[in-house]
Amino acid sequence: MDKALQQEKTKERVKRYRERVRKGLTSSWGRDRKSYITPKGYRYVWLDPESPFTSMADAYGYVLEHRLVMAKQLDRPLKRYEIVHHINKIKNDNRDENLALVSDGQHHQLTLLENRIDYLERRVTLLEAENALLRGSNNVVERV
Repeated sequence: MDKALQQEKTKERVKRYRERVRKGLTSSWGRDRKSYITPKGYRYVWLDPESPFTSMADAYGYVLEHRLVMAKQLDRPLKRYEIVHHINKIKNDNRDENLALVSDGQHHQLTLLENRIDYLERRVTLLEAENALLRGSNNVVERV
């Protein structure tokens, strides 16, 4: 499946789910109440007190899922200053291959560059559409 199509499907699924939560048709809690999703789309999971990663948990025993996935991948708890970046920008896509451990400065640079790329891609799409319209109107003038 194409990566862009997969991203769109995931975004659409999240959008539908959030709409159901907003309407009160479902809860953002997991079935076993061992996880929940924040309004910003991040998933928290409950850690067993015996887990070697409990140092990463908050006072209630929950940890951000993407941080836990990265910690398990590295086989060590993450430090508070270590940042886990979602490569495809989908906050609940916590697959190993979608996560990168970065410093604060790197994360800031990545975010700025990704936002700039998104802006430029949207701009190119608009200019291509405008170009197509102008070419179409030139053809009409030439035929007259």
